[in-house]
Amino acid sequence: MRVGVTEWRDPICLEMDSSPLGRSDGLPGPNVLGFLACGSVVRRTAFLAAGGFDDVVFFAGEEERLSLDLAAAGWGLAYVDKVICHHHPSPTRHPHRRQVRSARNRVLTALMRRPWPVVARTTLTAARSGPAGRTGVVQAARRAPMALSRRRRLPMQVEVARQSLQRGR
Repeated sequence: MRVGVTEWRDPICLEMDSSPLGRSDGLPGPNVLGFLACGSVVRRTAFLAAGGFDDVVFFAGEEERLSLDLAAAGWGLAYVDKVICHHHPSPTRHPHRRQVRSARNRVLTALMRRPWPVVARTTLTAARSGPAGRTGVVQAARRAPMALSRRRRLPMQVEVARQSLQRGR
């Protein structure tokens, strides 16, 4: 991903390129379990079959739930360095608002897909991360009934892969 007029390479690209998840036969790059929504290519059939983006988790982290659901459905996810996208973020940025949404969506995604101990750790981490994290937890609590109604645990192999990525941070 090339960002802005200077087209600097987003650091997440380096992380995905050196993914600890290895490589699968038939995929054009390292296995990943996430992507940036503003810089990705997803098969339409896979996107729709996995439920696309939803109204529980939206903007700022919405791709985490989708990528977990894609992997759970058996779709391969790979980082392909040769695919270049150009992202020009809005010049009107609201860092606090984005931090709140990110915290909210991490909690909601955990609530929808991850084991209960992970949900508790994710919520506690967000609450301890400062004002934006605490606000995010409050907002997640308001959406919790909707998230719980869509709770579906990940298959074990996807959860194990997700946990391995968390340990690597």
